[in-house]
Amino acid sequence: MQAYDRTVALRPKVIIYNTYYPYNRWDITPEAARRLEELAALMKKYPEFQVQIETHTDKRASDKYNDWLSEKRAQAAKQFLVKAGVPAERILTVPAGERKPVADCEACDKKSHQLNRRAEYLLKGYNTEIRSQQPENIPVME
Repeated sequence: MQAYDRTVALRPKVIIYNTYYPYNRWDITPEAARRLEELAALMKKYPEFQVQIETHTDKRASDKYNDWLSEKRAQAAKQFLVKAGVPAERILTVPAGERKPVADCEACDKKSHQLNRRAEYLLKGYNTEIRSQQPENIPVME
């Protein structure tokens, strides 16, 4: 029952956001670093949480390359969290490549491609799941 009470108190207050990547890159941008620091602080405060990091690419390369790039993005986000003090065993990475686009378009514009180059986060703990959200303003990075 205590875990349930904590979930009720925690859930309305917790909002985490997707992070985004420049074209053909996996480095953590300053905006992504800020969001990952917030996520790390939350995970340190609530050690029962685990996080799943699902990384994505746009469609502008081969499936094989996008799978490789997605893996690099997942590992970069995981390493950032580990360096921030989150134990590696609490982090699961799921590289998805280009298979789950947010903007599913044949001739995507820059904004649509940017929406697809993202990491999504799923926090699991306290008998609940909290998914990351798309922020209102996403800068286009090329």
